[in-house]
Amino acid sequence: VVTEAANGGAACPALEDTQACNEQPCAIADVDCVAAAWSAWSTCSALCGGGRQHRTRSVVTPSEGAGAACTPLYRARDCNTLSCPDGGGGAGGGGATGRATGA
Repeated sequence: VVTEAANGGAACPALEDTQACNEQPCAIADVDCVAAAWSAWSTCSALCGGGRQHRTRSVVTPSEGAGAACTPLYRARDCNTLSCPDGGGGAGGGGATGRATGA
């Protein structure tokens, strides 16, 4: 406004106008899941006679839209599958090498 209304003059019209735009939903880009590197294998659950080990990984970037999912995030495998020398189960967990200590 250069000159305000005075002496009964008309007020200036609105100086700003607002209008809605871009009201449509945003398109979701297809993003494939990205997983972190696998963790190290866990310690075997048995010294001998068969145990299990597992490892995991986490999601770094989740999938979006029709992007590919991260699979798998968990893996397991058998370990220390040789029979125990004394015929026992070898439970109690030990090193991943499967070597038992003498008593």
